[in-house]
Amino acid sequence: CLRARVRRRTARAALRNEMEEVKSELRATRLFRTENGGYRRESGEQRARLSVIGLFRDAEADHVHCPLCESVLETPLPAVEEIVGALAGMHHELHAVETESPKIQAKLASLQERETRLEGRLRENGQRMADRIREKEFFAKQRDDFVVQARTIGKITQYLNTSARSADNSALVRQVEEARARIAILAAEVGDDSAQERLETYLNIIGRMMTDYSDALDLEHSGSQLRLDIRKLTVIADTIDGPVPLQRMGSGENWVGYHVLTHLALHKWFRQKARPVPAFLILDQPSQAHYPPEKDANDGSIASLADEDKTAVQKLFSLIAKVAREIAPSLQVILLDHADLNEDWFNAAVIERWRHGCKLVPLEWIDS
Repeated sequence: CLRARVRRRTARAALRNEMEEVKSELRATRLFRTENGGYRRESGEQRARLSVIGLFRDAEADHVHCPLCESVLETPLPAVEEIVGALAGMHHELHAVETESPKIQAKLASLQERETRLEGRLRENGQRMADRIREKEFFAKQRDDFVVQARTIGKITQYLNTSARSADNSALVRQVEEARARIAILAAEVGDDSAQERLETYLNIIGRMMTDYSDALDLEHSGSQLRLDIRKLTVIADTIDGPVPLQRMGSGENWVGYHVLTHLALHKWFRQKARPVPAFLILDQPSQAHYPPEKDANDGSIASLADEDKTAVQKLFSLIAKVAREIAPSLQVILLDHADLNEDWFNAAVIERWRHGCKLVPLEWIDS
């Protein structure tokens, strides 16, 4: 195979060299034909000009007069014999050139035919080389496939031999069967139906917590069965007139109250199940619906509020404190608010009063 490739490459190199020689000879022949044609045209014009010698009637005459009009010429004409001799030489040269023209054409035709044959042989040689390359690639791929098949067969054989030896080990067989049974039990436990049932159960428990917490607040639809819709991420109250979503529950007092009690219920559930949810809740001004900052007094007292607003703020803070005590110490509730209740349980829970100079963001941070 290697020798055949070498022979083909050697033959192709020889063909290319021969082709270069033919092309070089063709260029030279075409150049010669072009120059020959130019010489023939120039010689023809010269012969036509010298043919005027036929106008002279007397070869011995004094050639100082024009042979046509007999006028005196400033420059005497050359001797008639000289012109006749030049014309005869021109005839001889033109005859020689015209005789060579068919030979040049025949030479060109022969060279072009030879060039065509060489091009065909080069194409045939290139095709054979391409075919051999494709055959080589096919055989290489076939060889690789055979190697892969042999390796696969070897692995299968090794596995079958190992399995056959292990079949006699009854303890191993028993362990495999026990593992398969355990897998079946776990697959049944984590099935889609079971997971959905557990999720619905957990949401019902959280919903009962939310309903219980709502009894401590004066909210719209308070006392109705509450639930958390995790698909729409909203609170829904199931009433005798149908479900009522949070966005249809009246004022900002309802929105704040339902948000707070939902967070409290979720955090209580997470703590009961020891889920990896951060065990703290930050509430920023939950009293804002009743106690806007523009009504803030120097001491944060809610005495300036209407009675119903005072009651709502006290009930909301009391619920937050109650749930925090129930979950303590597993949950920390951080409350940031303007309102400052005059209650013992409230004062016991206060860490800092920003009105006394210690704020959430230290003043030196702002000054710097």
